[in-house]
Amino acid sequence: MSARVSTGRRLRFAFMAAALILGTTASAVLATLIAQRKAVRFDVTQTRMHHLADRTLSLLADLDDGYEIVLAFNARATDRWGRLRVDRRARQRTDDVLQEMLRVRPDLAITSIDTGSAEGSAAYEALLRRLIEREGEAIDAHAQTVRTAAEELAQAAQAMRGTIPERLGRLAATIVVTDAITQTLRAGIEDQAQRVVRLAAQLEQPAQDAMTKLTRPESGLWLPESAELAATLPTQLGVVSTNLDALADELRTAVAADTTLGDSTRALARELARALEQLRNAAMVRADELRRLRPLDLHRIRRALTSGEVVLVIGPAGVGVTAVDFAAMFPSTDLIDATTGMQTDLRRRAEELLTSALGSLSSPLKPIVVFTHAEAVRGVTDPRVFGTAAKRLELRGMDVLEWAIALDPLPPDLVAVDPAGERPVVWIFHDAASWESSRNEGSLSGPAKATELGRAMGQVLERGGSMLVSCNPSVLPGYGQADPTVAVLGAFGLEASSGRAMLREGRSGGQRTITPDFRIHIAESEHPISGAVSGLPIWMSWPVSVGAATEGDAPGAEWWPLATIEAGDTGASERVWGESEWLAMRRTPEAQRGFLTNLPAFDAERDDGSGPWVVIAAAQRPSPAGLGEQRLVYVGTNGWFVRNVLLRSQEIDGRLVSVYPGNVELLEASVYWLAGQDRMIARSATAQAIPLVRMLSGAQLRTINLGLIGVLPALVLLMGIGWRVLRG
Repeated sequence: MSARVSTGRRLRFAFMAAALILGTTASAVLATLIAQRKAVRFDVTQTRMHHLADRTLSLLADLDDGYEIVLAFNARATDRWGRLRVDRRARQRTDDVLQEMLRVRPDLAITSIDTGSAEGSAAYEALLRRLIEREGEAIDAHAQTVRTAAEELAQAAQAMRGTIPERLGRLAATIVVTDAITQTLRAGIEDQAQRVVRLAAQLEQPAQDAMTKLTRPESGLWLPESAELAATLPTQLGVVSTNLDALADELRTAVAADTTLGDSTRALARELARALEQLRNAAMVRADELRRLRPLDLHRIRRALTSGEVVLVIGPAGVGVTAVDFAAMFPSTDLIDATTGMQTDLRRRAEELLTSALGSLSSPLKPIVVFTHAEAVRGVTDPRVFGTAAKRLELRGMDVLEWAIALDPLPPDLVAVDPAGERPVVWIFHDAASWESSRNEGSLSGPAKATELGRAMGQVLERGGSMLVSCNPSVLPGYGQADPTVAVLGAFGLEASSGRAMLREGRSGGQRTITPDFRIHIAESEHPISGAVSGLPIWMSWPVSVGAATEGDAPGAEWWPLATIEAGDTGASERVWGESEWLAMRRTPEAQRGFLTNLPAFDAERDDGSGPWVVIAAAQRPSPAGLGEQRLVYVGTNGWFVRNVLLRSQEIDGRLVSVYPGNVELLEASVYWLAGQDRMIARSATAQAIPLVRMLSGAQLRTINLGLIGVLPALVLLMGIGWRVLRG
């Protein structure tokens, strides 16, 4: 009996176990099927590591069909130490980004090619063939334009070797030597003939080389070097035109100077001069055509294509193709190991590079940004000044130019970067230090710089250009003069208090301190710039407030305050005000300001103590050129996007993160808004490097303080009373 019971129990337990296993397996299968259809992912990391940035999401949402991302490299290639050339960590982070993009846009094509294998090598060659065939007509047209110029150069060289020297010889033969003047004239013409022959010898080889490179081979892929030739041939054509022009002038001058020459000699000289001018004009026309000729997408990425290590973003037919910096996407193992936080930032780096490449194709009319200043030097966009900001804008596909108005009264010629004149132009004005004197003979004083800068602003304003205006405190209002650098604000219904600088008073170690530096935040609003920058810390020094103009009329203008300074939002500060007597402190180096005995103090009669103060604003008005709207962004400080500010960082959780990410995000969002490309405004991946706590307003801080000081103790007291009542 016991044996039967034992057997029955075992069978019952076995049946129950089998049912449990079967049910668990079925549940797992069903859960997997449901998850594939209704996938939900939660990113619980502080930095939203597994979440795409707002800019990426916005870009992917607006992207047309037909985009493809190609990663091609030898996955097994090693360096001299035997390590993989493409670090596995960088590959993994890049794959993470691509998978996230596929979740948002399943129609985005992702192609990976291992060029180290036979199949991968064939696939890469097929990719190149597909790209070249897709742009075959454009490649042929580009090459034909350059070929015509090369033929023009070859014809000029041939004429300079044969026809021109022969005609110069005939001209010299008609001159009868009767005195020293005619002898010198004849010898000079013979010498010119020899010089022309020597010059022709220098030009023939480049012309022949160019024509050889532009000859289509009988078989194989053909991507001619027409872009490289288009960059070098104008110089050689310029040599032709310059020498022929000088020769024609010499002929006319020489013949006109000698009255003893016969009519036949004069006629022959004039005929030769006209022939030289025709040849010169043809060379100049071809050189101008080449200068206006823009390289094709495949020309720009030719070097990357031939290297076999490339990350490509291919747009639909007619959109084009671009390459991502391979070394930036896949940094070396040594760099990853040596740089603090590099492993964590690899994903954001990959997302930023891919998003920039996609954006450069989806919006082909990239803005042109012109940095404008009144310093008597060029190179403001070099790495030591605004180079970091310029590089960030260039990463977005923009062209960055410089206008040093102290050296170039006229604005830069934009034909080279925009032959069709279709791209939007954004003018960024770096304000002058009006309190400075001229540094050396020939340089401008501070007030003169301000005047020239105001003149340039007026030119852009009249033409309907959109501008980003940075403002320095100015000494001119203190002398009863208008500040020319803020005069353009009146056209938008604004007025800047450039005669006063915002200062903040505090206490440190029992001592009174004054600082012109502020850490501010753009508040949330309906303006597009706000959505990209709100909550991010922005550094401002010596800020100047702006407000509605008290005089004048700006029909159709409207403006939006983006960031304000309030006394209740400045942490431990005791007072914030607009100081009128700021010059002595401004002239004192920052390291020595702690030794000043006459620190500025608030004076109700002269200073502005009635906040809040708007320090960043956006405005627009109907364009005077009759083309839509003219826009302006005002930032009440100078140097807010210099290299030292943008690269200021600190180590958090083992990673180097930007202290003021809002500065570069504000610059980028402002450029897009000024260019009229509002849909491109969104927060980038690099702005999400650290978790940010939303700033609290003065009212919110007072509510929290009241709750902690009054409400919370009262609740504790009421709970105690209730407990005593319940206990009797």
